Amino acid sequence: MAALRTESVSAYDKRLKRLAQEGHFEECLAHLKKHDDDGIFCILKGACRGGHYNFVRHLFDERKGWYFGSTLRDAARSGNEELVTLILDHHICGTELSMGLKGACRRGHRNIVDLLIKRGANDWDQGLYGACRGGQLDLAYLMLRKGAKDVNLGMNGACSGGHEGLGLLMIHHGADQWDRGFNCACAHGHLKLAEWMVARGAGNYGKGLSSACGGGHWAVMDYILAEFNLTDRELGFAMEHAYVCDQPEIVQYLAQKGAFSKVLAEKGILSVSVQLDT
Repeated sequence: MAALRTESVSAYDKRLKRLAQEGHFEECLAHLKKHDDDGIFCILKGACRGGHYNFVRHLFDERKGWYFGSTLRDAARSGNEELVTLILDHHICGTELSMGLKGACRRGHRNIVDLLIKRGANDWDQGLYGACRGGQLDLAYLMLRKGAKDVNLGMNGACSGGHEGLGLLMIHHGADQWDRGFNCACAHGHLKLAEWMVARGAGNYGKGLSSACGGGHWAVMDYILAEFNLTDRELGFAMEHAYVCDQPEIVQYLAQKGAFSKVLAEKGILSVSVQLDT
């Protein structure tokens, strides 16, 4: 039986991924032996993201019959063509091809993009999102030439990555869902793009505030609080989202601004004193 975890699932997963990505293979193998393979997918994803072909091959050989296709995106992001080929030869289906294409486009690995297309990847919309998210103009054009249609998804990628030029390209091709772009900009802390989306017509300020609070993006949060009249419900929801996303300083900051959440009050969260930077 696997031993009980003594940390949150998120922290546990991140630690294992980081160990593998940084090449601490003996520690990873010791963990798998001790915990009956618990965490194998996190370790594989980390190893793939680090481009560690030999270690990934070892894990594959030791676990024949397991399906590891979900690691393709991480391998594609590494740019290691040999590693990507290994996964394509053993574990693959359409969904993973789409995610692999997105990952390769985001990191600008044209060789991997070409390989995935040769192997059947054709989700041009996901590729467009990845290219726009990563600021890869040439690959964004390639995806459009291949037939990408969801330019609003591309604009979301541009706003998430902070790439105004690619956002303009998507608008030139017909993107017009300003609220989605605004929310993506807020979630990733890109104030200029958030303002840009508002200027074009975005109006879902409460959702944008929640996204900014969850990501710990103070500049975007202060911009929304200063510029727009939000309902008590929107403020309370943003406070709850900040709490769920482990942003205690933002929870208290919103409380000082007049926000209130019955849920958090019942938990005693709002009475906790947190030292804010001044």
